[in-house]
Amino acid sequence: MLLRGKPGDSITEGFSLKEIDPATVDHFIHLAVEKNRLTDVSLNETPQVILEKLELMADGKLKNGAVLLFDGNSYCSKFSTGGTRMERVMIFVDGSNFYYGLKGNRCSTRVDSLKLSHLLTGAKRKLIRTYYYNAAYNQDDDPEKYAEQLKFFTMLKRTPYKFISLDSNVMKSCLLDK
Repeated sequence: MLLRGKPGDSITEGFSLKEIDPATVDHFIHLAVEKNRLTDVSLNETPQVILEKLELMADGKLKNGAVLLFDGNSYCSKFSTGGTRMERVMIFVDGSNFYYGLKGNRCSTRVDSLKLSHLLTGAKRKLIRTYYYNAAYNQDDDPEKYAEQLKFFTMLKRTPYKFISLDSNVMKSCLLDK
């Protein structure tokens, strides 16, 4: 799972070297050496050693940049060795603005988020993840709105490609996988 607000040099949970395509790494290294962009990497080194030297791994864990560049999906990897390239899409939703925008335009606030994500992505691009950012209501201030919002967040959690980011530590512990 890519983490909220984390750049490419952050640790990525849920991915391992198994998802890294050695041929894609090899292709990248050959291109970089050929163009004199890398001098401290040998063509004979393992993908793990190469990723560590490129600072795309830390303590045996992949960083976001490694997954984005070298995941095993050759059709969407930045340094693909073949196949049809697809643009990869990540959608970022400001939950509060989205909700009040719908409400202000007298639209239904009941939206099929997966269907919307695929509609925004289009058929020729690959949806990687949809991030939904929102702050949770305080349970003590408004228990009714809190309960209603909790149901919505629980539904979002079950939606593929979805990541929820909340400001409340209590909500995080209730909703996010550890």
